[in-house]
Amino acid sequence: MKQRMERCLLDATDTGDFSKVLNCLRIGTNPDVTDCNGYTPLMKASLKGFDSIVIALLQNKCQANISNNNGITALMCAAWAGRLSIVRLLLDHNCFVNQRTENGFTALLLAAKCGHYEVVRILCQNKADINAVTQSGMNALFFAASSGHCGMIEYFLGHHFDVNAKRNDGKTSLMTAACNNKCRAVELLCKNSADVNAGSKFGMTALMCASGKGHCKVVSLLIQYSCDVNQKDANGKSAVMYVAINGNLDIFKLLLRNNADINAFDNHGKTVLMFAAEVGNMKIVKYLLKNSCAVDTQDQEGWSALLYAAKSKQNDVIQVLGKEKKRLNLTSHSGQSVLMIAALEGYVTTAQILIDLGCNINACDVDGVTAVMFASFAGKSEVVEVLCNHGADVNLVSKHGWTALMFAALFGHQKTVDLLLSHKADAHAKNDIEFTSLIWAAAFGHLTIVQAIHKNGGNIQSKDINGCSVLMWAAENGHLDTVQYLLQNKCDIDSQDKYGCTAVMRAARKGHLAVVQILCQSGADINKCSTNGSTAFSLALKGGHDRTKEFLLQTIIERGTRGTVPLNTSSGEDSNRNVNTAQEHSLEDISSTPKAGPIPPAPMAQHSQASEETRAGRTLPTPPPFPQPPSSENFDYNNFIDYMKTCADHYMRTHPRPPRPIRISVDGEPNDEVDCQPPLNISLNFTNLTAQNVNIQKATYVLTGDNGRIVEREESSTQASVVGVVGEYDDDEGEDNFTICTDGRNINLPDIETDGDHMLPGTSSVSHETESCKKAPKVKRDITASLKSNSFNKQANMEVNMCGQASKKDLEITNALEKVSIEEKDGSQELSTIKFDRKRRKHEMYSLPRKLTKR
Repeated sequence: MKQRMERCLLDATDTGDFSKVLNCLRIGTNPDVTDCNGYTPLMKASLKGFDSIVIALLQNKCQANISNNNGITALMCAAWAGRLSIVRLLLDHNCFVNQRTENGFTALLLAAKCGHYEVVRILCQNKADINAVTQSGMNALFFAASSGHCGMIEYFLGHHFDVNAKRNDGKTSLMTAACNNKCRAVELLCKNSADVNAGSKFGMTALMCASGKGHCKVVSLLIQYSCDVNQKDANGKSAVMYVAINGNLDIFKLLLRNNADINAFDNHGKTVLMFAAEVGNMKIVKYLLKNSCAVDTQDQEGWSALLYAAKSKQNDVIQVLGKEKKRLNLTSHSGQSVLMIAALEGYVTTAQILIDLGCNINACDVDGVTAVMFASFAGKSEVVEVLCNHGADVNLVSKHGWTALMFAALFGHQKTVDLLLSHKADAHAKNDIEFTSLIWAAAFGHLTIVQAIHKNGGNIQSKDINGCSVLMWAAENGHLDTVQYLLQNKCDIDSQDKYGCTAVMRAARKGHLAVVQILCQSGADINKCSTNGSTAFSLALKGGHDRTKEFLLQTIIERGTRGTVPLNTSSGEDSNRNVNTAQEHSLEDISSTPKAGPIPPAPMAQHSQASEETRAGRTLPTPPPFPQPPSSENFDYNNFIDYMKTCADHYMRTHPRPPRPIRISVDGEPNDEVDCQPPLNISLNFTNLTAQNVNIQKATYVLTGDNGRIVEREESSTQASVVGVVGEYDDDEGEDNFTICTDGRNINLPDIETDGDHMLPGTSSVSHETESCKKAPKVKRDITASLKSNSFNKQANMEVNMCGQASKKDLEITNALEKVSIEEKDGSQELSTIKFDRKRRKHEMYSLPRKLTKR
């Protein structure tokens, strides 16, 4: 019931129903009830001018100084609406006259803003702060000048207002009046010593405001009070430039008659004529030409008025300015001509006008790009057609070897490609990285363009600078339709690039299963290896592409039953891993005769798939894909040029020196310090070892006893140690030799890794299942190992002092001090000490000398 009566009171106040208001008040309804916006009945009545309701509410002890959600009070409502009688009533009830809203408005400022002069006077008589300002810095004089209320302006000036006071953005009351075309207010302020040349925060003056708005009388009045017609704002623009944009010829003539500089330019070198030409103000353009302004002046980027007109499609201006042929071929500092700009924007009529005027159709910019290339890049086929019909050379090449056909093929502009081909565009042309238009189209999957270029003589066997063929690019990016078309047209399916990669390898590396399937069905050789020993299967395994891996495993079975050497026996970096993975998938019928290689296929202890995929995750990162082109819809000239340059050096930045596989065969040897139990033969195959930063990422191994049988073990319970490894890596071709010593127990080396300048590490192993192993024991042992290397064959003593802490999941070793001494034949010794502090977290931690070299 209470809420119902409060709602009734608010509604009655809204409609001015005095009797309902009295009834609600008689039964004790709260007079200060608020609606959803915080308005009370008193605020509503004050705003709408219901004097009797205001009196009734005040007599019922309502609170007159309550504010709504925005800080507005009843007095502000009355002042805003100009309710003079209600303002007096509220002031008689001691309303706060200087209370502010959230934006800093007082009742006085609201009355001044709305032009209620009498309300302003009564508020000032009741001690309202006449100098109050809003949060934006506007005082009462600003509002009076904005509305052009001269009586109020005189009143405020009589109270010693600062006529040149500025609000937060630096504008004065004179600028406000000039912008709003309040001539009398402007004149009154000027008579009271307003600064006609005062500038805002950005340097704009009253004259600029009036000129830009087209207020001719205000401009004339300001000139009478000696304003500076050539004053410039922060961007270097003067009043005459604002008029050139606005297009008011009368103001333009008025400024020129008062000595405005016709050849003035802004901070970027842009002249009055350029502003007028850009917006197409023909009257001002003609007036400037009639008054002998500088027509061929260029701004800081070399743009002329004609270039600006072409950019904004001002054909009338172009026809006037382009009458001189010399002016037509004037270019910007980047070499852009008016025709190039029109072509890039796709302005067909503009291009036709420029050609008719005699513009050089085959001119090129500083990067060698022509108008037809710009149009092809943007896919403006109609402009391309106009240019070609007027003799544009479609086979000109840019500085980086690009042709118009390449641009159109890259962005998939089918109609443009067809036009260029019909005008004998060269389908065999190559750019700096030896990309043809066919490669571009295939790389981005534009099948219809691939077909069109091929039918017009494009070579589907073409390769880029790194030997990547059209098929490889299509396969790597997963464009199945394009791959199928290329295969149907007898593209070389097993072609290899300079790194030995084939199309099926590239597709497998990216996990494009459908492409891998069609390539295998078409007879792709999945046994081929890259220069670092990778195969299609190993690349799919590294990338974690399970479905692709499964398909390749099935292909191994099918080809093995036909007598073909299966993939797992190829001499690649992951040949042993391929065996393990095949056995995980119960593919035990792989029985074809293996090829010669460092690791013969043999039954191995099974490793979990998760373990293999984890190791695959530690491979070298795949080089980034070819850079995507910028959008042709929102293109920018500078981005366009940068993209061409990026393509030119892409391979140099993204293709590091390929790693050379290192094959190492080592034998454990007995000695006094370590109780080895020979013979134990260990075959290790290390991959991804580079010369720049010696880095072994993976090692697979086979361990055999003296009779050649596999040493059986279970990974979960085996504890074994490799207590020393010594060797040397060099950049020469051939194999490098290492020697490893063991403690004679079964060796637990599921993965050997190191980084930096380290070679192959020795290890003190801790079982994964050892619950009680909380700390690793301190190990200090002297190790003697035989060095087998091309550079020396000596005895070396290594003292390794390792300390660390091991938990169930990992072992951390820090502060390893290593001493290596080499004994020469004459008995002398040289000592090399390496001290480092390195934290590494793995299931097994290793520490080893960096590199032994002949002293």
